[in-house]
Amino acid sequence: MNANRKLMQFIASVDSNVESEAQQLLSAARAEAEQITQNAARESNALSQRQLTTAKKALALKYQRRLAQNSFQFHTAILQRRARHLSQLFADLEKRIAEFAASESYLPWLKNLLTTLQPEENTTILLREADLQYADILAAICHKSCCFSADASIVLGGCTLLSPDGKRCRNHTLDDALGEQIRHFHREQLENGGNQS
Repeated sequence: MNANRKLMQFIASVDSNVESEAQQLLSAARAEAEQITQNAARESNALSQRQLTTAKKALALKYQRRLAQNSFQFHTAILQRRARHLSQLFADLEKRIAEFAASESYLPWLKNLLTTLQPEENTTILLREADLQYADILAAICHKSCCFSADASIVLGGCTLLSPDGKRCRNHTLDDALGEQIRHFHREQLENGGNQS
């Protein structure tokens, strides 16, 4: 029985060693599995963070583009509306000037203008075609040998004085005054950046 016991002891010793090695291998495998799981979790979290950051950047960029586009469309709409209002304003102003030029107040204003300008002798006075009917009345105011002529560029009224030597031109037309007001308005808008003072 001695041999049996030795065999049993040997088997128990081998079993114990196998059990011990199996426990060590199992522990190592568990540790390795835990390490792999932790590494995979870290990599997964890092990948999720990168994807989330990329998605946030893409969303922010999309929002910024949309905001810029909406802002541009808003400002364009405001500028278009402003341009329509200005066109209407200047059209109304031109209409009021035309109504003045067709009124009874126009001839006294034109006479006063020529009296104030005191054209020199032999000056050519350019008028709109409709105002040539007043040439005799206006010639009496000038008391000089002035010549009256029609100028197709004068639409609203007023006059332009050409010196006898042809070197000087004094424009006192309502057309030029309206044009100057419009240019002045646009200059002011450019200087102020389109903002109201």
